[in-house]
Amino acid sequence: MQHYFSYVGVMTAGGAYTLKAATISSLPFKIVQNTADIANIVQEILSIKTKDHDADVSRQENKIDRLVYHLYGLTYDEVLIVDPETPITREEYESK
Repeated sequence: MQHYFSYVGVMTAGGAYTLKAATISSLPFKIVQNTADIANIVQEILSIKTKDHDADVSRQENKIDRLVYHLYGLTYDEVLIVDPETPITREEYESK
């Protein structure tokens, strides 16, 4: 964030960046109205990890990744730029 603010923020005399509304509103965060699917998967992961700290939750994490990629409207080719080693296949990604 510090790197990003160095481009869009205003530095104070102390070297910190001010957090003005215009600066914050320019952050590339997506406002999500319906987070139920992601929240449910997170709860599933927490439940599994509570029972077995070493349990493999990669399948659930991949579901979250896919939902977030779709949230930002990424194509599969763009997903490969963000995560070249994604275990999500093109067919899986484009089926939803």
